[in-house]
Amino acid sequence: METDGGGWLLVMNYNRKAGTAPRTKIRSLDDGFPILNSTELGVDESKSLGPGGSWGTMDPLVLGALPKLTEFRFFLRNGAGTMHLKSSEPNSFKYITTGKNDIATSGYTRDQATVPVSGLQLLRMQPCYTPLAGHTQATLTGLVRAPTMEHILAFEPNSMWVDGVWNLPAYNTVAQLWLRGSGGRPKDCPPGAFAVGWGCHICCEGSYKAAAGLGGCTACSDGLVTSQAAPMRGRVASVHDEAADCKIAVPTTTLARPGGGVLNLYTDPLLTAPEAEAVCVLAGGHLVSVTDAAINDALQPLSQPPFNLDMFWLGLWSAGKRADDTANYQWLSKAQDSPQFQRVMYMSLVLSANPQVVAYGLWTWGWFLDKPGQAYFWASFPEALLPYVCEQL
Repeated sequence: METDGGGWLLVMNYNRKAGTAPRTKIRSLDDGFPILNSTELGVDESKSLGPGGSWGTMDPLVLGALPKLTEFRFFLRNGAGTMHLKSSEPNSFKYITTGKNDIATSGYTRDQATVPVSGLQLLRMQPCYTPLAGHTQATLTGLVRAPTMEHILAFEPNSMWVDGVWNLPAYNTVAQLWLRGSGGRPKDCPPGAFAVGWGCHICCEGSYKAAAGLGGCTACSDGLVTSQAAPMRGRVASVHDEAADCKIAVPTTTLARPGGGVLNLYTDPLLTAPEAEAVCVLAGGHLVSVTDAAINDALQPLSQPPFNLDMFWLGLWSAGKRADDTANYQWLSKAQDSPQFQRVMYMSLVLSANPQVVAYGLWTWGWFLDKPGQAYFWASFPEALLPYVCEQL
């Protein structure tokens, strides 16, 4: 069966039976690439190891030696639905082919004792992917909107693949990763899509392409988004200029801000911290400054139904100084903490080991400290895709 023009190389294949949690496997050159066997649900291939076997992920060192790889395709199917998409998102592709990345994450891991030194949440692909045959948009949307870290699909250094939301005994699961090279470049791509390798890819979040051709996509003006459903309703699907594709983000909900003004929560699309701040500035404000207990308390309903958020971006950043020193963090709005307000801030071991980065702050409950009901700030790499709260005074 040919998929999207063919030419794909299978580099990861796991067909797991419900009620089991077998270990993943990094395949060596002696083992060979995984061989596609069954794609039917309910088949246990965890014993299919070694040469000719179907279980495992090819060593990233091997993948990095393959020339001119330009695209990857991810397929996952179980009783909850199907994810089938392709992408050329640079950080995702870099990790898949090298085992290293510019982004580090402390996301869901099978081995909680192992803190990933580099890794990648699969949902980073959400704003930069192209759906393929069988893809169920509701499945991906449910993943991206999932309220807890246990629901994050992620690649990780020691296994390349973690199936957080799918790691439930009730589900049989098939998961595959494919790579493709740069041969067979398409002659033309329609408006709204750019050429990579053999195929055309939809322009990533925050970019557009007005005309057909092989050219790339153009970044939207600062603070405009392209994937939010509400502003896109009624648009002409064949028109992809900036006016059609780049829109002002619409808040999910609005709360009163103690002392005056409003707090706007945005959950669509999920953005990096700098992108989120650009949306806030365009709306006439900044990412929220939590400078006293009243503002902190006003945000707490966002952790409860119907929002159920564990974390979202704040306007707190390391101001170009060492990210491992909490005293360096300042509010983007230039606001000052009230004398009675004590900032409680934590950071991952990964961020502590990379203090030269520009880090941003998250508002989060104390679930990771087993202290539910308490709010904390958490220092994070800015590339994470998360909800965010803007304040307008």
